[in-house]
Amino acid sequence: MKYLLIASLAACLSPLPAQGALAAATDWIEEEGARIRFIVAEPAAGDTEIRAALQIELKDGWKTYWRDPGDAGVPPQISVSGAGISGSELRYPAPDRFDDGKSVWAGYKHMVAFPIVLNLAADLHSFALAAKSFFGLC
Repeated sequence: MKYLLIASLAACLSPLPAQGALAAATDWIEEEGARIRFIVAEPAAGDTEIRAALQIELKDGWKTYWRDPGDAGVPPQISVSGAGISGSELRYPAPDRFDDGKSVWAGYKHMVAFPIVLNLAADLHSFALAAKSFFGLC
């Protein structure tokens, strides 16, 4: 593996009103083989969940891995916390399967967005987010 990325987007989207907010996104974080950002959709009145995503735009010739990376690789890890957030669930888009002659692996060679469902506290009027991610780039 050429490169291992640890990105922290702590306190990047804080605070956002719970009702009537616009979708929000962090600035792109540039790395050797990719750039990443965290995006959050606008919550509607009465929502108990908010949709978010970690977006990875891979540069030509680079790859990242799925939750079961195969013979080699590192599965993505994303944690989200913050005021007004009672939990989160990371989801994984369907990967491609690769056999590069050395190993068989599952992952992505193009832009990918990992969906995240954020659970909101019941008495929410506003929320703040902190997100951290860890994933392999080769």
